[in-house]
Amino acid sequence: MVGAIACDRASAETRPKWELGVGSVFYTQPDYVGSDEYRFHPIPFPWVIYRGSRLRLDRESMQTRIFGTDLVRLDLSAGGQVSVDSDDNDRRHGMHDLDWIAQIGPTVKFRVAMSENGRHVLDVDVPLRTALAVDLDNFAYEGLVASPKLQYRFEPDVYRVEANAGLEFSNNEYNEYIYGVAPQFETPSRRAYNPNGGYAGFRISTGVSRYFGPFYVGIFARYTNLAGAAFENSPLVGSDSAFMGGIAIGWVWLSSKEMVPVGAEANLAAHEAAVHRNDPAPPPSSPTDTPETFPEPGTGNAPSAGPDRAAEKNRK
Repeated sequence: MVGAIACDRASAETRPKWELGVGSVFYTQPDYVGSDEYRFHPIPFPWVIYRGSRLRLDRESMQTRIFGTDLVRLDLSAGGQVSVDSDDNDRRHGMHDLDWIAQIGPTVKFRVAMSENGRHVLDVDVPLRTALAVDLDNFAYEGLVASPKLQYRFEPDVYRVEANAGLEFSNNEYNEYIYGVAPQFETPSRRAYNPNGGYAGFRISTGVSRYFGPFYVGIFARYTNLAGAAFENSPLVGSDSAFMGGIAIGWVWLSSKEMVPVGAEANLAAHEAAVHRNDPAPPPSSPTDTPETFPEPGTGNAPSAGPDRAAEKNRK
């Protein structure tokens, strides 16, 4: 195993400490979780990556170390939902449109386990995000969303494979914005509905990504099951299952010359740093740990066998 780890480190992947560029994600998903109508979305985004020792910024979150260890991290994570034109959705026809929803908030990440070669990592993520409806003429608080999950990462050379499974929760304000039907929007086929907050489904997702020179490619898929969700009986819910899948492409046009380890090597370095920080200091040496010695007469600095034997030699 030691030899395998040494081999891994000899071929460790490195990336620039920071990267700037542009990217775009192309994916298909329902208009909202629970909708039975799907759309294709191409969305461009800026490519900003920073891989510092204490601060990290990637496509999904900003991370920083707390408690002086990588075994517990605090992220500022973000997510969102595209806007929905209600005239294009049969179940929402005639209702108010759904604005873009930005979700942002803290995530505490706990390291559960890591393989000896650093390639397999298991974490628990506990995020809590504030949902904000964003439009050119509107910026409003729309509730809270929590998504605790178990996350697994496998990081062989070059590639990165991720999979996670977890539960979704949302409060009544968020559910009212997405799934509520006010009395003025009631129709013969759409009754008024006021949802409660609580359980919002079970979600699993997976993805694989890698760099090809200055280009990044990632493929991802996600499944959500709404059986038992607090808003399951909303007339706006047409399906208990929601699928999402797509591809993300990035182009790095500017990067630092300083290179830092990523993948398994970065996992091992962070783990070893945490272990060293947590190791107790060695106890101070005692005066009795090393026997005191005395020079023999006429022998310079050569140690003698001790004062008793020197006295015996003099008597002889």
